[in-house]
Amino acid sequence: MTKPNLNSSVTLAIAGLMAAVATPVSAHHPTGGAMPTTLWHGLLSGLGHPVIGLDHLAFLIGVGLFAAIAGLGLAMPALFLVFMGAGLFVHVAGIGVPAVELMIALSVVAVGLACVLGRTGASGWVLGGLFGLAGSLHGYAFAEAIIGAEIGVISAYVAGLVIVQFAIAAAAYGLTRMVMAHDAGVSTGAASVSGFAPRLAGVAVFAAGASFVLSAMA
Repeated sequence: MTKPNLNSSVTLAIAGLMAAVATPVSAHHPTGGAMPTTLWHGLLSGLGHPVIGLDHLAFLIGVGLFAAIAGLGLAMPALFLVFMGAGLFVHVAGIGVPAVELMIALSVVAVGLACVLGRTGASGWVLGGLFGLAGSLHGYAFAEAIIGAEIGVISAYVAGLVIVQFAIAAAAYGLTRMVMAHDAGVSTGAASVSGFAPRLAGVAVFAAGASFVLSAMA
């Protein structure tokens, strides 16, 4: 009996994730884009924003890819979320940060490039600082939707953001690790799929980020 090609199946799954980045989003925001006024609407808004924002979605997929490729586990995605919350409250407090949209687009380019190159000897402190900076920028942008809301609504919104973003990053991480673990146990006599497929997905993240940069500069 012929065994199914897990590499091909999981690579297709990663490609499916990337298709969500490369194509227009047809879904509407759960609250219609209006500022949430209840805890439930705050949670729904938090769950929806990272999914319908292509730049945020691409970055989250890149975070999961890189965490798997570099052997970092889910600590870095968790660190990103901690700083995401900090950046959000910086904006709520009324502190201005210029060119956030462009910097977020550049963060997508950076994480895509990191996926292609791998860890390349960078220290945990450096990577942690970069993930933290990116998290602050993305959180700052997310705050636009809840400026003026009550603290309870903001807390529900943050909870929604954390849940959906960790789920996306963890899914990308898990799929990538599955490819790498399977390929490590299979002798193909050819180039390593674990070194190719995840980095190909990183190229897609990089390309998406480049398009976001061009859009932000237009």
